[in-house]
Amino acid sequence: MYALCFVVSTAQRRLPYPCNTVRCFPEGCRVQQVQCVTSPCFPVAVCSGEPRPVRSVCPIGRPIIDTSIREIQCSSNAACPTGSYCVRRRDGNGRCCWNGIVSRPRPGSCPRRPGDTFGACVEECSGDDDCSDDEKCCSNGCGHTCQPVFQASKPGSCPHVSRNTRGVCVEECSNDADCRGRTKCCSNGCGHTCQLPRSQMKPGRCPRQIFNPRVQRCGRPCSNDDQCSGNQKCCRAGSCGTVCRRSVFYRG
Repeated sequence: MYALCFVVSTAQRRLPYPCNTVRCFPEGCRVQQVQCVTSPCFPVAVCSGEPRPVRSVCPIGRPIIDTSIREIQCSSNAACPTGSYCVRRRDGNGRCCWNGIVSRPRPGSCPRRPGDTFGACVEECSGDDDCSDDEKCCSNGCGHTCQPVFQASKPGSCPHVSRNTRGVCVEECSNDADCRGRTKCCSNGCGHTCQLPRSQMKPGRCPRQIFNPRVQRCGRPCSNDDQCSGNQKCCRAGSCGTVCRRSVFYRG
């Protein structure tokens, strides 16, 4: 007779055994895996309709079952749901057993995934602890894999937009991750476009003179200075929207 001892670190917490809160009579209670969009995804207690076993490979309760009411086979802890671990049997086939230890989520967010994309249907991880230090356990649309931590905001601040400023009414982005390189997702007075932070804007100002598209060409469309060549800046030009214009320097 021996007991398994699990050391819970400050980065972890222990959950109570789900079947402690469910009464199943005369059949036994089973812990069942569920499908979630985000992690961690906690198993739930269900009444299985099966007779209570005399012995179990698990120190606590019985092996965890999947949504098809089959015991989950495993070769490592990564294949088991949140709050469980892999226990090897004599025949070499492992079973997922409850221990209630759950990793606290790491700082940061999972990368944004378009709603119509699907990755490999594999369960590579069940929590952030199954991934390297710079990754999180994230949904890929079908399974869960270790993915780089999403940085919610890029360095720098968005350019100031005055009350009277109106840019192109388009939603080019929803956050900084939608923008390339150094650019950030910023308001232009009507919509949101990818723009250089204040500290990375080109020197000079946009021309003050009124732009007349009847006698002047609109120029190259843009949403930030980085899209304009040389000393040109991205400026508002009446009905042309925002286009590349040569920057000017005013005294005083």
